[in-house]
Amino acid sequence: MRRISKENVKFMGRQLGKLTHSIPAIVFDYILSQIQLFDNLTTPVIDALKYLSPLGYDILGYCLLEALSPHAPQNNKKNSDLSVMLGDRARTKHDGSTIAPWIQYLSTFAGNICKKYSLDLVPLLQYIANQLKAKESLDLLLLKQIVEKMTGIEAAEDITSEQLEAMSGGELLKSEAGYFGQLRTAKKSATRLREATAHNDLAITLCILMSQQRNRIIYDESQVGLHTKLVGKLYDQCQDTLVQFGTFLATSCTLDEYARKIPQLETLVDEYHVDCDVAFFLWRPVFSHLILSKYEELRRASKAHKKLTQIQLEGVYANASESVLEPVVSVMKSYLPPKTWEDVSPQFFVTFWSLTLYDLWVPSEAYTREVLRIKQLAATAAENKEFTSSKRRKEQERCSQLIDKLQDEQRRQSEHVRRVLAKLEKEKDFWFAPRTQKSAKNEAVTAFLQLCLFPRCIFTAPDSLYCAQFVKTIHLLQTPNFSTLICYDRVFCDIIYTVTSCTENEANRYGRFLNALLTTVMKWHGDKNIFQQECASFPGFVTKFRATNTSLAESNDHVDYENYRHVCHKWHYKITKCVIVCLESKDFTQIRNALIVLKRILPSFPRVINLANAVEKWVERVRGEQKDKRQDLFALATSYIGQLKAKMPSLIPEEAFHQKATPEKTQVQAVKTDSKVQKIVEVPKATGKTSQQDTKDGKGESIGQRADETKLPKVVTKADEGKTLKPETKTVRIKTSEIKGNNVSDGSTKVTSTSSSGGSNGAEKAKISRKIEIKSSSKEKDIKRRKIDDSPSPSSSTNTKSKYTSKK
Repeated sequence: MRRISKENVKFMGRQLGKLTHSIPAIVFDYILSQIQLFDNLTTPVIDALKYLSPLGYDILGYCLLEALSPHAPQNNKKNSDLSVMLGDRARTKHDGSTIAPWIQYLSTFAGNICKKYSLDLVPLLQYIANQLKAKESLDLLLLKQIVEKMTGIEAAEDITSEQLEAMSGGELLKSEAGYFGQLRTAKKSATRLREATAHNDLAITLCILMSQQRNRIIYDESQVGLHTKLVGKLYDQCQDTLVQFGTFLATSCTLDEYARKIPQLETLVDEYHVDCDVAFFLWRPVFSHLILSKYEELRRASKAHKKLTQIQLEGVYANASESVLEPVVSVMKSYLPPKTWEDVSPQFFVTFWSLTLYDLWVPSEAYTREVLRIKQLAATAAENKEFTSSKRRKEQERCSQLIDKLQDEQRRQSEHVRRVLAKLEKEKDFWFAPRTQKSAKNEAVTAFLQLCLFPRCIFTAPDSLYCAQFVKTIHLLQTPNFSTLICYDRVFCDIIYTVTSCTENEANRYGRFLNALLTTVMKWHGDKNIFQQECASFPGFVTKFRATNTSLAESNDHVDYENYRHVCHKWHYKITKCVIVCLESKDFTQIRNALIVLKRILPSFPRVINLANAVEKWVERVRGEQKDKRQDLFALATSYIGQLKAKMPSLIPEEAFHQKATPEKTQVQAVKTDSKVQKIVEVPKATGKTSQQDTKDGKGESIGQRADETKLPKVVTKADEGKTLKPETKTVRIKTSEIKGNNVSDGSTKVTSTSSSGGSNGAEKAKISRKIEIKSSSKEKDIKRRKIDDSPSPSSSTNTKSKYTSKK
């Protein structure tokens, strides 16, 4: 075994073939033991096993299962010396934080050999299902490697932004630009895997068991003693394998066959207790297929179906979608408590979970990049002198046909997106309940975040982009009773708990979600014309919500451009503060997730110099502390510091990010409707109220200047109308050494002035004028006089001012 290499693989393969024909079990036992120790033997050993007989491959599969099974029996002590795998080997590392390397080596070997040779897959898949029934999720690594090697579908979180953009396109764009490998090279092996999953209904069995295992990993009592890092790894592995296997099932057969395989949505939720996100993930391809089939049926049923206008086609699509999703809406009504539907409608819930990024957005740049790449391939093939003329012609024809298919796919997706947006335009008025006294705090946004946005943005990487795009879509549709400002504010202002509760892969997806939101926010921040077109008069940017149902909003009810820039600065400051809280904690999970999120949002955050300096300082501290403790955290911090320093020249000062205003230049404005005061908003005269001060952390180190505390939208009900404003009392304490006439030494005197804001009925003008002569200390014999003049006016909205004059 130690002499096998790429150069002598043919000769050694024949020798192995002869040995396995006589004593296959012993030979395979020793081969697998060496692979568990040396992973670099995987490729030459797989090439050398091509001379095995069909019986040899069957015995190899059995030995592979024996090696992977926990607590392998030791019936013969003499034979146990031949292999290191026959003992009770630990399935995790010595510290219990990660999976043992030998399991990873065997899983990779199994995936490669199943792809290359006709190994029986049914026993391997049945073994994985039995392990899941026994609440063991370590062996999911075997299923993950088998699906990845045999189908080309990967579950990689390191997917680039270009690949992720291509994943929102059609099937052809996904296969050409969305994956690291080419799917068409794995068609034969994928067909074998599909046939194997058809035995004993293993496909749906594995999907349901994996969806149940996700919750069991976290909440089952048998998992209490596991290391926190291992629990996160197992959860991520279960989630990634579930998505990978579900994607394979939906793409390996026709959607009609797939729809017949999976149970009904109601059965998944009620009987098998599958979570809503997994149930919709499995059924989402079926919904799209059924809607398109119904749409074609209704379109062709029309007499003049070839002459239908665009508006008529959009109406036909809306009817087809309603007929397909109506039963799902009725199922979801009973799935959640009735109180939930007081804030959001079941129709909105089903619409959110049934759509994908393909339905909302056309990745035009991804299509353009792929077309240019294929054109370059055609040009390279034409200039290649090693190709014959017929081969060059065939390659150019293939590239030309591929370009035509991509352009046609882009056109069809554009038409589909227009139909979906037209359908959403008709439904938007019924998504959120009108605001009443009961919903004064806008529970609709809370329900949307809790039931829709947060569960899906951490499900997969494409779902994270979908959630950001969906928020932007319902804003651009001018959805009534939905506040875009409040939604963004609740996402950005406190990310500590969300970041802390994420696993490693979920932190990556959550960072992608935040980056997509920040990209939209900074697009509006950077250009006033875009802000005026997409935000200025939209319902999502209303700052004063009235209890009365009025369709028309006043012009001063919306956030203007400069105040929006203040809000953006506030969000950046809040993110900085939350990240620093996570970095200064001693918890490994918080520090790791914070660094992951920072790397993902680096294209959009930070933008201000002082906030970037604060983040850099704390990451440098983490880097120094973890240098000799945790190399994984040290590597993350080092990587982020290098990328942040490269971005430093493009950062701007705070004055360029938003226009500052002095805090004392404020005035109180009262907005009246029907002779009743609806809301009092304290704003600056010019640009907006700011509260500029240095904020320091618990260790006394400044983390940047506090952002502007711009008031966010609030709801004022009828119960708040007509309330009189309470007078404000201002107290000034003057510490003196001696006050003439009172014989008080080292005491204090108190001057109280009362002012009435907003103008009260029958208010009389008052004037307070006092003269206090203060004697200096024995060392200073000069006499100082101070005059305190307070002159409140009922028409003025500011507090009474105290003037001090001194005279020697």
